[in-house]
Amino acid sequence: MKTKNLYYTVFFKRKSIIKEMSLFIFVFVITWPRILLEVFIRKNFGVRYFSMVKAVLISIFLFFIPISIDKIASFGGKSVVTIIFTNISWYISLAAFLYFCYKRHQEVKREPGVFDFAKFSYYNGDIDDRFYNIKIKGKEINRRLICTLIEPAFFCLIGIVLSILMQKVGILILFCSMCYSLGYIGEYVRGDHFIMDTIDKMISNEEMVNSFVDGREPEDTRGFETYGRKPVDPEFRRNVANNFYEDETYIAS
Repeated sequence: MKTKNLYYTVFFKRKSIIKEMSLFIFVFVITWPRILLEVFIRKNFGVRYFSMVKAVLISIFLFFIPISIDKIASFGGKSVVTIIFTNISWYISLAAFLYFCYKRHQEVKREPGVFDFAKFSYYNGDIDDRFYNIKIKGKEINRRLICTLIEPAFFCLIGIVLSILMQKVGILILFCSMCYSLGYIGEYVRGDHFIMDTIDKMISNEEMVNSFVDGREPEDTRGFETYGRKPVDPEFRRNVANNFYEDETYIAS
């Protein structure tokens, strides 16, 4: 049975709750623009990662953006058909997005069922092998680098070219590429902090006696320190330390 370290939870883990919640909300919001790009270059998503309903909602929202901008700018002077043809690259891109969403949806339907333990339901898709063949001096091309830098940079270049050609869709792609990078950076940072929390908890468990009971300095306990006044009697300190854990026999055993 796992033993909960109450001292670590109160003094260290709870300090980061607000930061973790803020990062979670940020990552959740920023993944919506990311789906606009991912469907073009990735495939075989997990059933709970890709949602056709989400794709349709995004498409409806994007359909009305040029219309709304033009109606506001020209006080409703142009017809919807005129606005669509004026922003033809936007609507062609939107049609392409829906087409690739349909392809991704069909792939998800053909995939083995998650209830048969065949696939992780939040899988974010297969990366195109060509991204692994890119050479960056001094950098190992791994999935993290591709997600946070290479894939967003690929779309960023496309967005820059289209923006130079005065296409509104170029600005959209630039914005989504930024969200693409920041979203994955946020997810990897959350993962890093989870692993560091796990390691710190292990160090806290292993060094609790050395720090609290034996009174060693953090230089001798891998940086771990118990704050607060300690009882003078070593045996009483051990008894107190036992109560830092839900399993009161954790240290003494």
